[in-house]
Amino acid sequence: MLPLGAVLVALALWLYAPLLTSAPVIDDGAVALENPAVCGNDFSPVAPFYAGTFRPLWRPFASWTLRLNCQLGGGEKGAFTLVNLILLAATALLAARLLQRLGVSMALSACTALILLMHPAQSESVLRIAGRSELLALPLLLGALLLYTSRGAPEGIRRAAPIWGLWALLYLLGLLSRESVLLLPLLLVGYELTIGSGQRIRRLTWGIGICVGLGVLWFAARAGVLRGWPGELTGNPAPDYLAALTATERVQHALALPVLYVRMLFDPAAILPDYAHLLALPPEAPPVVLGDPQSYGVSVPGIDAVLQGLVILAAGFALFFLARRRAPLAAFGGWLFGLSLLTALPLLGSNGHVASARPLFLPLLGLLMILIDLARHLLGPGVAARPTLRWGFAALGLLLLMGLFLGTRQTAAAWRSGETVIARLDERAPLSPEVPLQRAAAALRDGQRLRARGAQEAANVEFELAASLYEEAIGLFPRMPRALLNLGLLRAQQQQASMAGRALSDAAVVAQRIFPNSRLAARCYFLLGEYYGRQGLDELAMRAFQRSAAIDSTNAGALGRAGMLEAMLAGSAREGIAHMERALELDPEGRSLGPLAERVREVLRRARNYLALSEEDSVAYSEAMSGEGAPVETPDRSHRE
Repeated sequence: MLPLGAVLVALALWLYAPLLTSAPVIDDGAVALENPAVCGNDFSPVAPFYAGTFRPLWRPFASWTLRLNCQLGGGEKGAFTLVNLILLAATALLAARLLQRLGVSMALSACTALILLMHPAQSESVLRIAGRSELLALPLLLGALLLYTSRGAPEGIRRAAPIWGLWALLYLLGLLSRESVLLLPLLLVGYELTIGSGQRIRRLTWGIGICVGLGVLWFAARAGVLRGWPGELTGNPAPDYLAALTATERVQHALALPVLYVRMLFDPAAILPDYAHLLALPPEAPPVVLGDPQSYGVSVPGIDAVLQGLVILAAGFALFFLARRRAPLAAFGGWLFGLSLLTALPLLGSNGHVASARPLFLPLLGLLMILIDLARHLLGPGVAARPTLRWGFAALGLLLLMGLFLGTRQTAAAWRSGETVIARLDERAPLSPEVPLQRAAAALRDGQRLRARGAQEAANVEFELAASLYEEAIGLFPRMPRALLNLGLLRAQQQQASMAGRALSDAAVVAQRIFPNSRLAARCYFLLGEYYGRQGLDELAMRAFQRSAAIDSTNAGALGRAGMLEAMLAGSAREGIAHMERALELDPEGRSLGPLAERVREVLRRARNYLALSEEDSVAYSEAMSGEGAPVETPDRSHRE
């Protein structure tokens, strides 16, 4: 296997050479380059896999390898890509070794490894730094499966405790790299019911028992880690896409995805994620109107797409049950194909990349197992003895590999630039908000950079472009609170009061609807209150601050501002005093309130002095409280949320 491994590594270096000099794309910054736990000085085993965005993804082993990669490679994108492609070559080598263990010839195993390495779908895992999680989990999963299928694998823990210890280590590191490794015990069951003897109950029991025990520990540790993370969603709007869906809509989208995944296996042009089926408004939907959150909607796949997805999943499992005696390798391939597709469906949690090509290695391996076994049964054992057929199949295989090579080189070149990725996504999915969101973020960064240099006029042009792009994205998929929030802040900065008010109000309403009582909703109401305060709309500002404080009772800023406005009115003076006292209790040193802390103390002192007057003469109380001017100070927060 060493010569094959050397060939795979050399071929990977040649094949994916364009990616070694590629620019960062999509979420490379959140995963590594701008992640303080990876390329900074804030490493923590409980840090999220994505920095600056709350996704329930805790992958400490993958994050640790990325940190080591950053330290040794100086934080260069090419260093991450180089390690990724070496891991891909190692995974293809392990897949070839597994096929040999399952009775496939050396020639077919090597050909399968080349197909797995050269398929255009693998370019995404190599290029994107986030692909490290797949490229670590896959060899660990295949290594554990190889260990289990070895002829000398132990059936009891006492006879070979070191072997089971290695098995447990591989499985645990796999779990800490990517959650999809949880399917390993199911693969063991499929193996024993097809290729395995089906009689080694003790070995299967030990394998599943260790997996279940470690899985329970992993779930408990993960739950504890996630409880320590902040509740708000910041930085990346992708989780909004699925969080905005109902449970029924989410299942419909998930069940329609196998069609897209299978199309990616056979059509390299479909490899870029196609969000159109998920994110666009249906054609018959009413137009989105700022100020009218009831006009917000989302499309759902038709019943035909859902049925096609169900048929694809059912075909893999049906092959397992129908062919496990006559064609065990094909049956096990169908089991692997169906299970790995199921793990790629975002049924349970938010996942921005619902149509990523990265999970396609195992479905492709399962599909190749099916084809190999079916070909052996259809052509019979006489193929090896007939030179003409042998050379014919060799020629077809060579043409296939050449086609894959050219397709992968083209796909790798397309992935090389982040702008190229967005341009292709715009072409493939013109109704996707992902494109205007990415371009809005770029325009916003350019505007901030120009403003810092003193070129205010040029910065205003970029800010206007960013605002129009946010409006385009909202028109395509309205239920994105952060896009609405950023639009409102930009319009406020441009002094377009009515548009800013509608966008900020919609951001608060939509955030509370999609993420009830979250810190994101509290933040939206807080910024809405600040906007109203700058407009002199004290009553509306007070209500917004009250909503923010009701959602997040630890927000000293919202409590302090709501309390000062309440203290101006005799009817709510007591509530205002309580809120200001709570704000000062939460922030005794004034770090959160800042310069407003002294004003809160002054208004609180006056409200206490005039409290008795509020119960006797409300007019006199209001005059006394307003004697020194309006108490609310609302600093300019026109920057991006």
